[in-house]
Amino acid sequence: MQHLVIVQSESRPRRGVRPLQKLKPERVQEELRTMPGWSLLPNGKIIQRTYQLRSDRGAANYATYLSAHAGDTGQPAILNLTGRTLTVKLFAPHSRGHYAALDMGVIAFARQLN
Repeated sequence: MQHLVIVQSESRPRRGVRPLQKLKPERVQEELRTMPGWSLLPNGKIIQRTYQLRSDRGAANYATYLSAHAGDTGQPAILNLTGRTLTVKLFAPHSRGHYAALDMGVIAFARQLN
């Protein structure tokens, strides 16, 4: 079984005109209730979803697409691929070496993946 981890966390500016407002934890939970499969990790600054795809090749292709899309939009992501299982972790761009609070850009990117 092949195991691959892709960390796509460049701090390139996201596409968009202005900075996005940081979300309060309650608002993040409210948004996640409308996003089946997504959950908030205990640190409160990363959302995660695990996909089970039909084949190893399909999972690898989807991981490749997600990595490219995240890079193109400036969305930091960690992709963990093991066989047919792809785990996606999304977070806001780092602030001084620490995870920043989640913002609507992270939520909007995750919604595109549903």
